Formats: sequence, structure tokens, C-alpha cells
Amino acid sequence: MRKLVPIFFICDDAYMKYINVCIKSLVLNASPEDDYEIHILNTDITEKTMEITRRLETPYVKINFDDVTLRLEKIKDKLFVRDYYNLTTYYRFFIADMFPQFDKVIYIDGDTVVLDDIARLYDIDLEDNLIGGAHEQAFVQSDIYGTYNEKVLGISRYDTINAGVMLIDTYAFRKENMLAQFIKLLGEYKFVVTQDEDYLNVLCNGRIKFIDDGWNAQTFMDLVVEEKDIKLIHYDMAIKPWAFAECKLANYFWFYAKQTEYYDELKLGFDNFTEEKKEKALSVFDSLEKLAISEIERPDNYYKMKLKNASRNRFAYNKARALNK
Repeated sequence: MRKLVPIFFICDDAYMKYINVCIKSLVLNASPEDDYEIHILNTDITEKTMEITRRLETPYVKINFDDVTLRLEKIKDKLFVRDYYNLTTYYRFFIADMFPQFDKVIYIDGDTVVLDDIARLYDIDLEDNLIGGAHEQAFVQSDIYGTYNEKVLGISRYDTINAGVMLIDTYAFRKENMLAQFIKLLGEYKFVVTQDEDYLNVLCNGRIKFIDDGWNAQTFMDLVVEEKDIKLIHYDMAIKPWAFAECKLANYFWFYAKQTEYYDELKLGFDNFTEEKKEKALSVFDSLEKLAISEIERPDNYYKMKLKNASRNRFAYNKARALNK
């Protein structure tokens, strides 16, 4: 019996050339015995870009473009972005409500390549969890980011997922009104380090299924899986294969890039990525660490605020109990 595997990307028009590489890798590793339905959430993708991307379709892999402009308009004034990010990073919160026909979906960042059949990821049982994903290696391997996770989010550095590759129980998201919870939390605190990933980890804390790190082999820190066991490569952070020759596992990106219509454009971009551009990209690491430290030191950061409110509530509860005796 054929199963339907729904897969979501979020993107703007400029980033579609990289997502085309990921989709090509996904298509070449997909099983013809299943059906794959790709959705690309966006606000500005041109008809020309859509036409190029749809040429990657096969009889069992279909590609759809879904406009989220109206939904974004309602909350965009509350959203924060930094460095190379833009507002597209928050679109994943719309998936469950926009697509009630799906009870579970895969979400993938565009700076990835797929080396295995993505249906095998979809088959993982989330049990009673809201999301599934691999550990966030920046928090595990870096003391600064690990401390940020524990002192600002209030979550162990070993209990946080990287949100670039996720299984999402969209049925549970709708049932528990996670979009409303996200919008409420937006009004309470502005997470500025890993942004939407911070919100996801806070909202889903305690109900996360940790999956094989081979499904999200992050290249920013040390690789935690052997190359032969990698099922999906995630070129996270600023060192991307289309810009840096020293990017880990870049050969896989270029193998699939050569099989897309964007190869010449990608190669030209790589050749023209100057030392000045590289320095600017690498400066992100220093500024991000400083941002994490400033959040740790904030007297009113999220976790401190949460502890203060809990203490205040306990005091009010105990006082009420004493008055009612």
C-alpha cells in the first residue's frame, strides 16, 4: 500500500536555488513505491522559479507552492530576525493550521541534502510527542550556547532539538492550539539567538522525540555520526557549501547541484564569493556568541522572569491559603 509523505520547506525566491538542490537529492533517493507531496511556504516566489522547480517532479513526487502572506501580516510586527535570517524562518508555525488534511509532516530547512529515502524519517513513531528531531549540536558542543540554553530557555543543553529537520505532529499542534501559544509567547518574550527554534523548544519541552542524529548531520560543529551513517546533511550556520570550499561534506551538495538547472548560477556565486564576503559571514559567529552572553546576563531574561513569576505565584497561593484557614 502506497503511503503519502508530506514534506515542507519555507523559502523566499532568492533561496530557491538551494532548495532545488535539496529537492533533487530527495527525489533521487525517494522510493517509487510511495508518494511524496512537497509544499514550499512563501510570500514572493516568481512564476519562473516555480516553473524551474516543478521540472524536478516525478510521477511520485509532486511540488506545491503555498502563499502565507496574509497569515504573516497578522504577526510580522512581533517577529525578530538577525544576520542572514529573514521572516521565512517563522512560517513553520503555520503548517498545522494551514493543512488540516495532514496529521504528521516533515519539515526541512533548505540548506540540506538528503542521502536516504525521506519516507524512512516519516515512519518514525512520535508516540505522545509534539515534535521529533536531532539534538542541537551547537548547544551540546559549545559551552556558551549550552549555558544560554540552560540559563535563558531553562532547558538542559541535551534536551534541545535543531529545528532544521523535524517531524511535526500537526494533529496535536491543532488540538493543543500551538499557533496561539506561539503568538502568546511572542508577546511575552523576544528570543533573539536561535529565534523560532527557541520558541519551538520552549513550547514543546518535555514532549520531544529525539531521533537518530544521522537524520540531521549538522556541519557547524563536529560531526557526531560517521559519514557512512549520514542520512541527511544540514549545512547549518554561516559556512555554506555554495560559499566556502572548507565546508564539511560540501561534495554532496555539489554532486546534486550539478543535476539542477541552477548549477551554473551556484558555481558563479561560489567563484565570486570574495574574502570580504567570507569575513562578513564569519563575523556572525562572534556577534552571535556576544548576543548569547548578553541574554545570559540579562536580569530579566526568559528563565529568570519565569522563576520570578513562579515565586510570586507561590507567595500569592500561600498567602491565600493562610487567609482561608
